Amino acid sequence: MIIPIRGLAQTGLQLDVLDFEVSPNGFSDGVNVRIKNGAITRIPGRRALFKAEGVKRVYTLNQSTGRGLVAILDDGKTKTIKRYTSIENPPQDVTPDGGITTTDWNLAQHGEFLLASSDGTAPMYLAPGADKFEPLPGWDAITDNGQDTGKKLTAFAGHVISYKNHLVALRTQLGANAQSGNILWSDPLSSDEIATSWNYGAVDSTSGLDYAPATFGDVVTVEPIGNAVMIYQRYGISRLSYVGSPRIYDISPVSTDRGLLNKYAVAQMRGWHYCVDDTKIYAWNGQQPLFIADNQVQEWFNENRGDPDKVQVVALPENNEVWIMFADQASSVANQALIYNVLLKAWTKRNLPATAEVLQIIDAPQLPRKALTIDDLDRTNVQESRTYSELASTTTSRNETLMIDDTGQIYQAMNGYQHSDADYSDAAELLQQAIDLEQVTGNAVRFKSLRALYPQIVGTGSVEITVGGHNSTNENHINWGRPQVFEIGKDKKVDLRGNYRYLSIRLRQQGSGDFKLSGWDLDVVAGGKR
Repeated sequence: MIIPIRGLAQTGLQLDVLDFEVSPNGFSDGVNVRIKNGAITRIPGRRALFKAEGVKRVYTLNQSTGRGLVAILDDGKTKTIKRYTSIENPPQDVTPDGGITTTDWNLAQHGEFLLASSDGTAPMYLAPGADKFEPLPGWDAITDNGQDTGKKLTAFAGHVISYKNHLVALRTQLGANAQSGNILWSDPLSSDEIATSWNYGAVDSTSGLDYAPATFGDVVTVEPIGNAVMIYQRYGISRLSYVGSPRIYDISPVSTDRGLLNKYAVAQMRGWHYCVDDTKIYAWNGQQPLFIADNQVQEWFNENRGDPDKVQVVALPENNEVWIMFADQASSVANQALIYNVLLKAWTKRNLPATAEVLQIIDAPQLPRKALTIDDLDRTNVQESRTYSELASTTTSRNETLMIDDTGQIYQAMNGYQHSDADYSDAAELLQQAIDLEQVTGNAVRFKSLRALYPQIVGTGSVEITVGGHNSTNENHINWGRPQVFEIGKDKKVDLRGNYRYLSIRLRQQGSGDFKLSGWDLDVVAGGKR
C-alpha cells in the first residue's frame, strides 16, 4: 500500500507543536533549510566579494550617478564613511570635513540626496556625484523659539526622513530639550532640493514641532507605510499622518500593546512591516498586528532568544522571505536566523556561519565587477551618443543578498552549494517526529509494517535518511533504524523494517551538494485492527 505525502513545503517548521500532533506534511524541526519553488531546499553557500576593513553597517545608495553601497567603518583609529560602486575599484571616502565620532547612524533618501543622522549629532547629506557629506542646509539656523528673532541653539537629530515634501527629524534635541519623543518637520521642499528652513514657531511657516506619546517610551525608529509613517516606540506605535496646512502633520497612537525591541527589529516589504517586540513576532499593516509566528515558532523563539539588542529583521523581496537574526541564550553574537516565507506563511531556520560574527544581512544593489574607465570606451564608435559620465555610472538594476561579518568581509550570501569548511560547513537537517500514521491513512489500524520510503527529491550529492518510530504516546524514546545513504538522482528508495504507529524521519546532508524535497511515498502494510 503506497501512501503519498505531498506538500512538504506548505507547512514548514512546527516547532511549537507537540509531538504526535505535527501534520503529516509538517516538520518537527530542521535547520539550514528554506522554502523555494514548492520545495524544502538547502540553504545555499556564500561567496566572498570584497573586503571593507572595519565595516560596522552597510546601507544602499540610489542616485542618478549609480546604485551602490555606503558603509560606516571604524578601523580602531578613525571612523569613516565610504561609497562602493564596484567590487574591484577602491571605494570613495565621503566622510565629512571634521570626521565623524560615531558609527551608529540612520540613513534615508530624499530624492537623490542621502540623509545621515545620529543621536547627538547634526544631520548631514550626500548629494549625487558629491565627494563628501555636507551639513544639512538650514539646520544651523534653528532657534529657541522657532523664529528668525530667536536665539540660535545647538540642535541634533537621531533620525531624519523625507515624507510628503518635508524633512522630518525624530529624536530631536533642541538645546536642553533632549526628549526622544521630539518630532520636528521642515518647511516644504521639492525632491531635487535639500535646503529648507525649520522655523517651527513662525506664523508664516509650515514647519512644526510635536511630540510622540511619552507613555510609549523612547522613540526607537520610524518606517513609512502607505500614506503614513509608523513611529515605533519601545512600548507602543504611533502614526505620523500628513493632514496639510496649517497643521501639516498629525501624530496619533495606534497601538498600546505592541512595540519594538531595537531599531533593527523591523523591516518593510510589500506594504507590511515585519517586527519583533518583547513577546511577539508580528506583521503590521498600519492598523493592526498579525501574529505570524503563533502556533508555529513563537514559543520556541521566546525560549531561545538571548540578547534583545542582537535581533535584526531583514526583508529579502526577491526570495519572498523575511529573516530574523538573533543570538540564542548561549551566544553573545547573532548565530541563528528564523526564515519566514511570506507567500506560504511558513517558517524554516538556519545557523549563521560561526567563522566570524555576522553583523548584517541586507538586500542590496548588485555591484559590477569593475567600474567603467575611459580605456573601456570604443572611441571609434560614432553611434555612441551617451556621455562618459552616463557610461561610467553604476546602473545595475538587480539586487542580491549580502552578508557582512566583523572581519570586514562582504559576501554574496546566496551563491550555490559548494559548501566547505572555509565557507559554510553546517549540515542541513529535517526532522518529522512522531507522525501519526492513522492520520495519514485514515484507517483504524493500530500497527503498520513499513517497507520502504520513496523520497520525492532532486539535487546533487547524497543525503542521509534515518527512519524510526514508536507505538505509544507514552513512549519518549524513538527506535531509530540505521542511517542509509541515498544518492540523489541514482537511488529510488530507502528500505525499511519496522512496525510503528508513529513514524519519524530524519534527513541530513553534510558537505557539498543540495536538495529540493517536496514529498515522499510510504510503502505500508496494514497490521492489526484497533
